[in-house]
Amino acid sequence: MKSPTMIVFCVALCCGSAFGQEPRQKPKELEALGQYVGDWTSDVTSKPAEWTPREIKYRTSNHAEFVPNGWFLRHIEVNHIVGEPDKIAKSLFVWTFDASSKKYVGWSFQSSGNMSKVTGTWDAASKTFSHVDSNPPPSMTVKLTETFASNDSINGSLLFARNDGVKMFDMVWTRTRQKGLAPNPVQVQWAKIGTPIQPLPDEVKKLNPFIGPKDVEFIHRPSVVSPQGGSSKTVSSGEWILDGRFVLARSGLGDKESLFVTGYDTNQKAFRYVRMGPTENSKKTSVSGTRPPGRSNGRESVTRPV
Repeated sequence: MKSPTMIVFCVALCCGSAFGQEPRQKPKELEALGQYVGDWTSDVTSKPAEWTPREIKYRTSNHAEFVPNGWFLRHIEVNHIVGEPDKIAKSLFVWTFDASSKKYVGWSFQSSGNMSKVTGTWDAASKTFSHVDSNPPPSMTVKLTETFASNDSINGSLLFARNDGVKMFDMVWTRTRQKGLAPNPVQVQWAKIGTPIQPLPDEVKKLNPFIGPKDVEFIHRPSVVSPQGGSSKTVSSGEWILDGRFVLARSGLGDKESLFVTGYDTNQKAFRYVRMGPTENSKKTSVSGTRPPGRSNGRESVTRPV
């Protein structure tokens, strides 16, 4: 018999493929995200600030592509500390445009176990994305900007600042597009499972039942969306990503493929997930999970640029 936790996650991971729904038209705002598609390297500098007293330089390799069916931008990153080649971190970023709020929405998942969500806008005149953290640390603002200096160069910054102006974390970077590379050279290193940071939360271990292929049957009761109800079958497959800290699962009904990223939010002390899918419900894609009062100071969450 499945545990209550398992049942909750089955519902969360499977309910996105609504029976009988037609895909809605993609918003034209997704075209701005298309500028990221391709391979990049980034030179990153973490400036001295309250949380990071000394300057640290990073070198990252990045790959971005649209999934599934062009509804979401998936951006993977492998990050090295300059001069310390054995220290490697990995990240997954997911971007889309939410037609209901008229905002761009982005989620980040890191091999450290940290997760975050930002919302923002695109200024075509300055060619700049401007985002803010949707749940910043108390008495603090978090601003993320990326400006396209050209089709092949991006200047970015991430700033955590207290309301009194004190900089808690200050990071800047320049991305340079890489051309003529083999298809997705970052993927192999990004997909390799390393050793998760210890101690690994017990909650992460509870995601193990989602690994591997699973036969899934959707039972749809009569509703406004599906007056006659019905049923449908598909296969869901799950794999560990980001050094075994998160699960990436895929499921689909015909051409309606959905992707799910699931993990345990160590700051919010809650399971959370993001669903990426082209059906009508995709406009409601969100991070799910109960948020307890309070939050850590966020120091562990700001070591990588989006």
